Amino acid sequence: MIGSGELAIIIVIAVLAYLIFSVIGGLILWGLARGLGKIENATFLNSWGLFWILGIIQSIIGLIWYGLIFAVIFNARDEVTIIAVFVVSYIIMYIISIFTALGITKAFWKCSFGQSMMTHLIPMILYFILTIISFILTFSSGSEYYY
Repeated sequence: MIGSGELAIIIVIAVLAYLIFSVIGGLILWGLARGLGKIENATFLNSWGLFWILGIIQSIIGLIWYGLIFAVIFNARDEVTIIAVFVVSYIIMYIISIFTALGITKAFWKCSFGQSMMTHLIPMILYFILTIISFILTFSSGSEYYY
């Protein structure tokens, strides 16, 4: 059983870790905006703020997606339906997330869509590659994974 002191330490460490990772994310976003996106009004502080805004919006999109997926999966009867719904809905959620991030970035920095796209190009490519790897690992495990 975790005591109140341990719980407080866990919460403090989690908050500090998220702050540190958000600073790193803000630095990466700032570097990509200035380097690839050629956005002149991108500074570290507004990149860090944009990172927080995008994180909150993406979390909301993810929660909505998980809610819909759980509702469909718990009512599905066979494994093929579950896999098909998961993959198709994940692709739709991925596309919605990308265009939401691009739109928010475009509005936040008052830049062109191309500049916004270049700012998020490397994270989108990395996320796409990691998603493909996770699909391959998940679906190559066989049906034992689902039971």
